[in-house]
Amino acid sequence: MDKTTKTCRRKISHKALAIAGIGAIVGGVAWAGMAHAGNWAHGDDDHRGKGKHMTEMFERFDANGDGQVTRAEIESTRQTMFGGADNNSDSNLDLQEFEGLWLNHMRPRMVDKFQMLDNDGDGQITEAEFAKPIAHMAERLDRNDDGVIEMKELKRKHFGHGDDDDENDDD
Repeated sequence: MDKTTKTCRRKISHKALAIAGIGAIVGGVAWAGMAHAGNWAHGDDDHRGKGKHMTEMFERFDANGDGQVTRAEIESTRQTMFGGADNNSDSNLDLQEFEGLWLNHMRPRMVDKFQMLDNDGDGQITEAEFAKPIAHMAERLDRNDDGVIEMKELKRKHFGHGDDDDENDDD
């Protein structure tokens, strides 16, 4: 491979990584914004989600329920999880098997998010219920109230690159 091709591939790789990184950041910001978008949990915006999930994970690994997790319990639970997902018993997880493991693990979080969005508790998310936290997030991120969220607004708000509202700065 010649030097020009290597340079071109390196530039493409850097651009792909940058795009993927921006996508992950925007997705994370959107998800975080939705999680903190006021009155999700029927008026209870106490940020207990992470602690709740850690408690659920602790309980999953505390096999004997004694309030302590040993290395043996961790290993046993890990083996059970892996073995339960290894549908063809080849001691490997292909993408489909891993997907089942992942979805099983993430289901409690999905249910929590669904319940948070279902403001009236009727077991259905209306378009209005879905739109409300996203609109609130967009409103919070649009620091200069011009109806557009710019990358510099995300940087200031979420990445510690200043906290002023000077919309004429070039950072």
